[in-house]
Amino acid sequence: MTSLVPYYVAMGRVSIQRNLQYRGPLFISMVGFLAEPVVYLVVWQTVAAGSGGTVGGLDAGQIAGYYVVWTLVRNWNLTLSPGGWEWRIREGRLVHDLMRPVHVIHHDLAEYIGGKVVWFTLWVPIGITLWFLFDPEVILTPTRIAFFLVAIWLAFLVRTFLLAIVGSTAFWTTRVVAVADVYLAFELFLSGRLVPLSFLPDPVEAVSTWLPFAATFAYPTQLLTVPMSTLDIVTGLALQVGWAIVMGFVFSRIWRRGVATFTAVGQ
Repeated sequence: MTSLVPYYVAMGRVSIQRNLQYRGPLFISMVGFLAEPVVYLVVWQTVAAGSGGTVGGLDAGQIAGYYVVWTLVRNWNLTLSPGGWEWRIREGRLVHDLMRPVHVIHHDLAEYIGGKVVWFTLWVPIGITLWFLFDPEVILTPTRIAFFLVAIWLAFLVRTFLLAIVGSTAFWTTRVVAVADVYLAFELFLSGRLVPLSFLPDPVEAVSTWLPFAATFAYPTQLLTVPMSTLDIVTGLALQVGWAIVMGFVFSRIWRRGVATFTAVGQ
C-alpha cells in the first residue's frame, strides 16, 4: 500500500490543477446543487412550524443544521457515477485503464480525492452563506468534529464502491441506467439524503440505519447535527468500516469476472 502513496499524490495534484482550470463552471454547478437541500430545508421547517415546532425530533434550527452539513457531505460524496463506468466499458476506454500500473479504482479514488481540495474551497463561501441565511444548530465539539472528519472519508469510500458495483454491471448489459435508477431510489429514501432518518417510520428507520446507504449520508451528517450517544457514534463508525470492507470485496469479485469477459469494441 505504501507504494501507492506517490501515485495518489501525483494524481491528486493533476486533479487539483484540472479542477482549478474549470473553477468557474464548477462553482456554478455547486451553486446548482443548493436547489435540492434548500427545498428540503424550507419544506421541513414549514412542516415543523405546523407541527408544534418539531418534526422527527428535530426543531427548525436542527433541520437547518442537518441540511447545511448535508451540502458538505454531498459535496464530499461525489465520485464516478454508474454512467461513467458504463461509458468507460461500453466505449472500450477501459483498455487504457487496464494498461495503468495500478487498479482503476485507485485511479478514481486519487482523482476524486484531489478534486475535493478545490470543491471544498468553493463550498466554503456557499456554506457561510447558508449559515447566515438559515441560522443552523450544529454540534461542534472536538470529539464530534474528529469523528466527522473520519466519517466523511469513509462515506466517500463506501459510496465509491457502491457506485462502482452498480456501474460494473455494464460488463454484462448494454445500459446501466435502469440498474442505477433502482440504486439511486434506495439511496435517496434510505440514506438520509431526502430526509433525516428520524423522519421515516420507526421500522424503516431501524432497518435503514444498518444499511450501507446510511453510512454514506445520514451518519456523517448526524455527527454534527443530532444528539447521539457514544455507543451510537462508535457503532456508526464501525458500520462504515464494515461496509467499506464488504463493498470493496464485492467490487473486487465483480471486477475480476467482468474483466475476464471484457472485449473492447469502442472507437
